[in-house]
Amino acid sequence: MPAAAEEESWKYTTLDRGEYVTFEQIKSVYHFTSLKKVDSKITLNNQRVKMEFAQDSIECRMNGLLFILLKPVVVREGEVLLSREDLSGIVEPVVRPELSGAGKFRTVVLEAPGGGDEGAADGGEIAGEIADLVAKNLDANGFNVVRRIFGDPEAPAVLGEEGIYLRIAVSPNLAEPSGLATTVRVDKGASMVLATSVHGTVSLPMVRKYGVSFDAGIRRDPAWDVPNAAMPSILIELGSPQPDGETGIIEDPAYQKTVADGIIKGITRYRIATGWKKNPEIPPAPPPLEFDQTANVGE
Repeated sequence: MPAAAEEESWKYTTLDRGEYVTFEQIKSVYHFTSLKKVDSKITLNNQRVKMEFAQDSIECRMNGLLFILLKPVVVREGEVLLSREDLSGIVEPVVRPELSGAGKFRTVVLEAPGGGDEGAADGGEIAGEIADLVAKNLDANGFNVVRRIFGDPEAPAVLGEEGIYLRIAVSPNLAEPSGLATTVRVDKGASMVLATSVHGTVSLPMVRKYGVSFDAGIRRDPAWDVPNAAMPSILIELGSPQPDGETGIIEDPAYQKTVADGIIKGITRYRIATGWKKNPEIPPAPPPLEFDQTANVGE
C-alpha cells in the first residue's frame, strides 16, 4: 500500500516520550467491534482477539497471553493512547500475523547453553535436554535441525533454504522477574508472531499448574544481539535455577517435556498463523521510529 495511504490512516499525538495513537484509531483500523474503558482498564474486542490494557501500565493481555509494553498506556485530554512502538511491535503482528514477512522455512536453529559443571549449575544442562527433545521431534518430521551453543560468538553462520530459518534459544531465566519468559528483538514483527505462538503453547499448561505468576510474559529487548537478525528469533527462558527460584520445577522431567511439546506445537501454530490470506482493506501499521536504546524500557 502506498506510503501516503499509510500515513493518512494514522494520526499521531506527540508527547515527551514519542508518538502515540489513540485506541479509537486502533479500533477503527483493525475493525475491533468494541472498545471499553472501565476505571483504569481498557479492552478491545473482535472475533479473533481480546486485548486488555491498563492506564499507566506496561502490561497487556491478548487472549489471556501476557505482553510487556515498551511504554505505559497513557491518557491525555480524555484520549487513551498507545505508543507507536507498541502499535507496530505488538498489536500489528498479533492482529495480522500473515503480514509479518515471515516466509517459508524448513530449517530450525536450536540453541542452548553449553554443558559442563558451570552449565549444569546454572540450568544449562536442563535447557540442553529440552532442546534435544525438540530436535528429535523436528528431525523426525522432516525439518533440518541445527544445534548451536547459545551465546557463542564463534558459532558458524546458518542458512536454511534460500537463507530462511527459525532461531529458538532455550536458557534458564537468570534475570528478574523469574518464571517463564520469552524475549524477542524490538524491531522484528515475524519474531513477535513466533514468540506469541510458542509462548502461548508453552505457558498455558504452566499457568494451569503453577499459577499465573509463573508467566513472566513476552518482552522485547532492543539490545538483544541476534546473529542474522532478519530471521525470526526468540529466546525462551525457563525459570530460575537459583535456590530461591524454580529449581524444583525446571528439574522435573514432566516440566521439561511440557516445554518441549509446547515449542513443537508453537512452531506448527506459527506456520498456520503466517499463512493466512492477506487482507488488503486494512492499511499496515507504520514502522516504529528509531528506538532509543539508552532509554529504560517501561519507564
